[in-house]
Amino acid sequence: MLVICLQGCDDAPAAPPAAIPISVSSTAVAKETIPETIPGVGSIRAIEISTMAPEVAGNVIGRYFEDGQRVNRGDILYTLDRRTQEAQLDSTKAQLAEQQWIWERMKILAETQAASDAEVAETAYSIESLTAQVAELQSVVDKLTVRAPYDGQVAIHMIDVGTYANVGDELVKVVNDSVMLVDYDLATSWLPKLEVGQSITLSTEAQPGRVYSGRVTAINPFVNNSTRSVQVRAQVPNPDFSLRSGLFADVIQVAGAYKDVLVVPQSSLVYTGNGSMVFAVNSGIAVPVPVVLVKKIGKSRAIIKPAPQPAKQGEPQEKTASSTSDTSSTGKSASKSAPLPKITLKEGLEIVVEGSAKLKPGSKINTTPYKPVDVSVVTGLPIAQPASGD
Repeated sequence: MLVICLQGCDDAPAAPPAAIPISVSSTAVAKETIPETIPGVGSIRAIEISTMAPEVAGNVIGRYFEDGQRVNRGDILYTLDRRTQEAQLDSTKAQLAEQQWIWERMKILAETQAASDAEVAETAYSIESLTAQVAELQSVVDKLTVRAPYDGQVAIHMIDVGTYANVGDELVKVVNDSVMLVDYDLATSWLPKLEVGQSITLSTEAQPGRVYSGRVTAINPFVNNSTRSVQVRAQVPNPDFSLRSGLFADVIQVAGAYKDVLVVPQSSLVYTGNGSMVFAVNSGIAVPVPVVLVKKIGKSRAIIKPAPQPAKQGEPQEKTASSTSDTSSTGKSASKSAPLPKITLKEGLEIVVEGSAKLKPGSKINTTPYKPVDVSVVTGLPIAQPASGD
């Protein structure tokens, strides 16, 4: 029993095991100027779309293009039967030539008083009338040849050779798709920030990995009565003709900028019941820093600012009472961990990115540089590449 007692007296309280550092990745808080963007969904159309239709009825005798072909301004697309109109034109031209010959004779006779002034005037009026008729018939003949109004692309034709085309019947559409228009609606709350000339980017489902750039050319002066939104129109160059009329587009319009703001990866944010925070790295220790999320940028980054400091009314008295109570009940002060330092959010501050969700204030950490497009140093899995434009 004496040996047992001696052994019992030798047993001292075991020291707590040392905490194992947690592996995380870290980066520095950046200060940048971030464009303020407005998202929208719009519809694309060519800057010019013309429906070619005959102005004079007639039988179609020629088609000089293939569907989808590129044409230049003035190229012949269709010809209609013009034989009747050309015959009328030739007859009128012959009458005009006759009257011009008579007019030359009248001028000679007038000099010798062999022709009256009335006869001379009548001949002059006849020449003017026939000249006008020739011009009119010539325009009719010209209208029987349908030409491309500008450089562009023809669509699928609607009328074949041999068909009788009435005035206004659609023959084919011609599209000038060198520049495209995109129309989209924005909430009226954005009106104070909208200006003509602001830049936009757009993408389509047809080419999801490609981003097109353009600028705002018009803001509708009317507000939609049903949706209470305002229509905006932008022009987008289309040099390779990859954009087509009718496509839907995801539009991002630049309407200003957040100047000199603090930017961090979204994965560094930790959301709690009291708000958001990031963990700063201080001598291998994770120190929480309360922040306010201002705006998310795409899918990978976020704009933040320091959280306002709460009021501390009555805090010293409460701590004193609590300390006195602990001393009286136990006879000694309660053991407490050392307080964490107060860290100010600023540019260049090292913060935890990957692994922040599993940290607690005061956790010991081992950090490695954060690489957005590399393999995660925490999970070992590939990290998704950030969206373009971030």
